[in-house]
Amino acid sequence: MDVWMTALVQLNRGHNSSDVHKTGIKLKIVKARTYMLLTDIIIGYFLRMYVYEYERFLTTMMNIMPSKM
Repeated sequence: MDVWMTALVQLNRGHNSSDVHKTGIKLKIVKARTYMLLTDIIIGYFLRMYVYEYERFLTTMMNIMPSKM
């Protein structure tokens, strides 16, 4: 999440600075966007793995303790 936060900070800094450094701003925005995309992909992958493991765990628990809920 640190990378994502730094990307947001870079985006804000880029928007607030003057028009002289426009190419630098564009580069920063592109960098921030790629960082966000990468972190989104990584987080989504880990989330999917976690959900899959959690579902498997739940099904095994249901099989061990049938209908006690």
